[in-house]
Amino acid sequence: MVDQAVFSKPDQKELLLALMEKNKHEKRTRREELATFQAAGILDRNGKFTEPYSHLAMIFEFKM
Repeated sequence: MVDQAVFSKPDQKELLLALMEKNKHEKRTRREELATFQAAGILDRNGKFTEPYSHLAMIFEFKM
């Protein structure tokens, strides 16, 4: 379970959880999943968390 205290804004938490839930129910490649998080502005094109989400790097790890 993710420690809810790491989210600085409620909308960040809701966006991330909604994307994770959506991706969980779809058959998608890793590349497609990364593209979803990049399109949402959570990850940059190098697979690193963008500034508003940088604190999530201590919980999640995305490998390109």
